[in-house]
Amino acid sequence: MPILLIQAAAAAFGIQAVIQILVVLVIVGVILWLVQTYLPIAPPIKTIIQVVVILFLVIWLLRVFGIF
Repeated sequence: MPILLIQAAAAAFGIQAVIQILVVLVIVGVILWLVQTYLPIAPPIKTIIQVVVILFLVIWLLRVFGIF
């Protein structure tokens, strides 16, 4: 019985972690879209902002999955 409880807790934690990652990705995506759409900035600066945000997001994902 305790093994089943441990497996259930691990499965629930895994689902929570995936949901948390998805929520962060959606929030960052919406913020990036809002910046790209509504801020009157020169296109090269928008591209720099987009590259920096994506780079930080990739590094964060690598750390979350324990690769980096």
